[in-house]
Amino acid sequence: MKEYPTDPVKLHKANQEARRTPFTPWEALMTSTDDSIDTSVLEMVALREVINDAIDEVLTPLELWVFNSLFVERKSLRVLAKELAIPKTTIARIRDRATEKLRQQLLSENVIQEYLNR
Repeated sequence: MKEYPTDPVKLHKANQEARRTPFTPWEALMTSTDDSIDTSVLEMVALREVINDAIDEVLTPLELWVFNSLFVERKSLRVLAKELAIPKTTIARIRDRATEKLRQQLLSENVIQEYLNR
């Protein structure tokens, strides 16, 4: 007797296909089932480009290093403080200053405004 009534591998593949991210905005509109419209792959590419440009333009090298360590590598403030031999509060201030700079820059971008207002 089978433990599962259906093959779990086939079921997983079917779920993955059902949850596929729409490629174009039109496809996102056509496949949405509720009041919210999914973000398409093409829209996400535009958002990522704007975010990457803002990160490159706005942040200083130290802010960029702290930002990447905290948000990309997911290190803690304590680990960074030990690596840099400076207090955690200083790292937190650098993080806060970097995120505020990014927030100000991103809020001035039309692509971000359109995404937030939909």
